[in-house]
Amino acid sequence: RGGGGPSDCHNCRCPSALVAMATLHQIIPPLPSTERGRTTQIYTDKNGGRMVYCNGTNVVLRSWPGEGETFIYKEHAVQVIVAAVSPNGEWVASGDVGGQVRVWGTKGEHSTKGQYQPWSGPVYDICWDSENKRIAICGEGREIRGAVIMWDTGSKLGEISGHSTRVYSCSFKPTRPFRVATGGEDKLGFHEGPPFKFKLSQNVHTNFINSVRFSPSGDLLLSAGSDTKIVVYDGKEGEVVREFTKAEGMSGSIWSAAWSPDSAQVATVGGDKHLRLWDPAAGTQVAKGTLGSALEDMLVGVCWPAANPVSVALDGRVTVWDAAGEVVDTIDGNQGQVSDLTYDEPTRRFVLGSNDGCVCSGTADGPRLQRSKLGKMVQHTLGRWDASVGPGVIVASMDDKLRIMDPTTGALSEGIAVGEFMVGLAWLAPDVVVTATSKGNLIAVNVASSAILWTKPLPRAPTGVGASVSGGFIAVAYEMEGPGKEMRQIELFTCADVASGDSVVSKGMLEKHKADVVKLRFTGLRSDRKNLLATSDSVGKIFIWDTETMQLVEQGWSFHTARVSTLEWNPDQIHLVSGSLDRSVIVWNLADPGKRIKIDDVHKGGVTGVCWSSPTQVASSGADGCFIVHDIAV
Repeated sequence: RGGGGPSDCHNCRCPSALVAMATLHQIIPPLPSTERGRTTQIYTDKNGGRMVYCNGTNVVLRSWPGEGETFIYKEHAVQVIVAAVSPNGEWVASGDVGGQVRVWGTKGEHSTKGQYQPWSGPVYDICWDSENKRIAICGEGREIRGAVIMWDTGSKLGEISGHSTRVYSCSFKPTRPFRVATGGEDKLGFHEGPPFKFKLSQNVHTNFINSVRFSPSGDLLLSAGSDTKIVVYDGKEGEVVREFTKAEGMSGSIWSAAWSPDSAQVATVGGDKHLRLWDPAAGTQVAKGTLGSALEDMLVGVCWPAANPVSVALDGRVTVWDAAGEVVDTIDGNQGQVSDLTYDEPTRRFVLGSNDGCVCSGTADGPRLQRSKLGKMVQHTLGRWDASVGPGVIVASMDDKLRIMDPTTGALSEGIAVGEFMVGLAWLAPDVVVTATSKGNLIAVNVASSAILWTKPLPRAPTGVGASVSGGFIAVAYEMEGPGKEMRQIELFTCADVASGDSVVSKGMLEKHKADVVKLRFTGLRSDRKNLLATSDSVGKIFIWDTETMQLVEQGWSFHTARVSTLEWNPDQIHLVSGSLDRSVIVWNLADPGKRIKIDDVHKGGVTGVCWSSPTQVASSGADGCFIVHDIAV
């Protein structure tokens, strides 16, 4: 279900395993998914206290304006396009590209009430009736492009006919007699019911209709389209009342429209990157505002909860506007999957990198993130471990460069060109990082001077790298040596001088893993636990090594069922947290290996990053784009 909750230890075979030792502290969800040339549907509940939108295969139910409980609905198997809250605030209906509509609860267990399949193509829009009983849906089926269904059974109360191609928007008249309006690539359709049947169509628009909306009073219906036209109709009969006067400088498609709660104004957003406020009685513009002139500033969705209209931009930013068209508030963050996560002790902030080319920072209490746009997919993030060392998180990206980010301001330095794909990143000294590359090199970089200190060839391609913070050891994991070789080797190096590659000398090979090693993490902050090495692999195994003796401390923790993609030691150097493709996060206890805390179903698509902000608080990131913090009783 949601992004986390009380933990349990599934599949545990030891009597000393701990149960229910993790509590959810915070969820910060990703921003809405957007697509250029397509409306992004965003809705709120009747009181404007919660917003619902879609990101990938998930639906985000987020307290508005960002503070409070957040829930992630994960039951759709394919991309979700639209979700809408019932007027009583108890239910959400969501539709995906496969034509499935799901109705689920907004409270408690968020149980799924029903799942319906009206057709096999995308569902583009959903609208509830004012009695919380009926749901209008529209989209792109082979023969059916719209319908009205009962919310609890899915039985049809009429089919939306009269359209010969895609239907992008639908709206339910909130007062009796009920009407349903639809807009698509060909025309506006007007339907009476229940049971609902086609009454008439209007062809005022000369291009696609992207948005149709009844006023809250039910007296009027509005349509907006790619021809830049805004048209108002009689809400009961469907006849044209007026066409809005085109505002000076207005151009391009209108992607979305919304009425104010009192039906006195209309907000529209479009391809000219403006939010515009209109007087529907006069059909004239009364205010406008813009985020900027860049492509990412294009506004592709709008709703109007409570006092102020809210828009979503192409880069996912959610913005609140006042009556004069000025920005009141903005919620920023990441849109894409989170690729890595770290914690920066000097600034006490988390930093996460995403595959949409952004680096975000925030605190454990959230509820928002600060975004810096890098423009390249982020591979690795590496925070400072010591509060006495100046701020600066190291970011490795797909352009094969390293950058220093200030988590407080979000500023990114000029890139340090490594020139090779980096498979891992670790601190070797306060200003020196070491990376292993796909070309088979071990490279040390002084990030303070932006200089590559040395490059050391490796015997074959690496799969991961780790280093001790004292600079004493480096560990490199390799691909399988060759046919007939079962074990994956980890080569352990000593490093007497971080400035000299000649001082990096092999101590020997560690052999136990039978699958590719993914992550390597050293201890080293406590004198009595220096240089223990935790390693994880692609089949769910974790081993703990004593690097002084080259012997195993733990023979293998194996309660993950898939690739263990991330590891991090607790500051106490006793507890280790791991995250896996199996969606779970596990906290391990080196002092008492039988005691572990497992948090199931944390991230749909797998866990991509874990880190500690304190001895009792762990954060995780995932392929679902979420950043989640749990309080841990260790």
